[in-house]
Amino acid sequence: MRFKSNADRTKRSLTGRISVFALKLAAIPVIAFVLLYGAMTAWWYSGEVVIKHDLVDELVARSAAEAGPSPAWPGVAEAFARLDPGGAGLVSEAVHPDSKHWDAWMSYAEQNQARLQSLKAAIDHDRFGFLASTVRKVDGEWSYDDPDDGPTPVATGMDVVLPLMMLGGTSRWIPKILLIDAWRAIAGNDPATAADNIVAGIRFAEQSKESSFLISDLMAIGTYSMVIQDALRLLEANPDAFSASDLRRIRDEADAFMGGDIRFQLDDERLLFSEITQRMFTDNGSGDGHSVVRYTQYEMFELEPSELKREISLLGPIWLLIAPSRLEYEAMSDRCFDAIRKDTLALPYENRQSEIDLLKAEFRRNWLSEQRWSLHEMFLSGVFVSFDNVIDRSRMVQSSASVIFAMHEYRQDHGGWPPSLAALMPEYVDSLPMDSFSGRSLLYRFDDEGSPLFYSVWRDGDDDLGADFEVNADPWSLATPDGDAVFWPPVPAHSDEDDFEEEFDGEFEDDY
Repeated sequence: MRFKSNADRTKRSLTGRISVFALKLAAIPVIAFVLLYGAMTAWWYSGEVVIKHDLVDELVARSAAEAGPSPAWPGVAEAFARLDPGGAGLVSEAVHPDSKHWDAWMSYAEQNQARLQSLKAAIDHDRFGFLASTVRKVDGEWSYDDPDDGPTPVATGMDVVLPLMMLGGTSRWIPKILLIDAWRAIAGNDPATAADNIVAGIRFAEQSKESSFLISDLMAIGTYSMVIQDALRLLEANPDAFSASDLRRIRDEADAFMGGDIRFQLDDERLLFSEITQRMFTDNGSGDGHSVVRYTQYEMFELEPSELKREISLLGPIWLLIAPSRLEYEAMSDRCFDAIRKDTLALPYENRQSEIDLLKAEFRRNWLSEQRWSLHEMFLSGVFVSFDNVIDRSRMVQSSASVIFAMHEYRQDHGGWPPSLAALMPEYVDSLPMDSFSGRSLLYRFDDEGSPLFYSVWRDGDDDLGADFEVNADPWSLATPDGDAVFWPPVPAHSDEDDFEEEFDGEFEDDY
């Protein structure tokens, strides 16, 4: 019994030692995790977030500097902004004698000649300066007046895109009024005034490019496209109204639009990414730093500097194991911008997106990559892919306008249409615009009645001999239909006004 008792005691002692060793062994990873998590937490809360530049301050200051000192704008803008002759038709409907608003438009133009002269004088002398006149500081905070929500804070550069979009859309009444008066002038046998108004409309479209944001570029081009479409309808209805010198003046202004060449540099998008970066990362003084928010949470971008704080959660410090450093993040931003620029310039169209596809594949390689680069993938998908169609059409609308006015100059000088686009060179144009979808020049042919067609093969890449597609009038359309994008003759004005106004449901009427 004594021997057995000693054996049992030995066995129990050995088992106890093993248990204690096992517990100590098991505690090692727990202790290591606690120490690691403590170190990561200390790192998470270390370092400062330094807001070195405020993009809103920069954009508003730039707008004010460009606007100039003209006292004409406030009065002109206020006088016109509250008027909408013809109701919803002012901006949404193409100007044309067949419109049921025609009489109201002509009466409005006749009664507002003094204002129209002030408007053109203001356009000639100074830029409007949308942001400087709309975004203002109240009690030290930037805000703008939203038509629906009233005073709306503008806390970061991302917020300022919203008033830019609002202003870019609602500003289109200015060139529309000029085009209404151009029709009035033609009816009164005053083509010089009509040409002045078209030139002023094109110039204002360029002025409406408020910043170097892509959305601002596209807003300006949308306004430009509207002016050109309305001007071409006027020209089609009155082919002999303008002299060759008037056409040349209009063409020169169209050539000068946005510096004569549409280049989407995305400069302010770069500044926007820089501003977002400074809000999401610490600054160690040498250009690097670590994340302080999980930027997969989109709403975190809108935090003001005074509200910016690290997330108090278990996931915050752990996020540091996944998140790139500040330098890695900025390097990836540069790669995205370079890929967008390279793919945007690629011709023909089928050569597009090779660089972007490589980046997106890298972003989606695994779960870790998806977490690290979610913002960059969103940027590539949202900014470039969504606007790819619009960018191409905008570029071609701008370049084709010069050729169309040159075609009419040639007709005035020679008594007939040019037999080919090559006949316009070098007297009327220096070069012929490229079709982004074929990599060759835009196409020109005559229909069965001997009228010229000037068009792009569009996205399907097939020459359909100028067969138009339904959305041709809309340079913003993201549709990809079959058929060609026809620039001349211009798309007809909308014929079914009742359906058209019902579609918009009076949205423009509420805006003016």
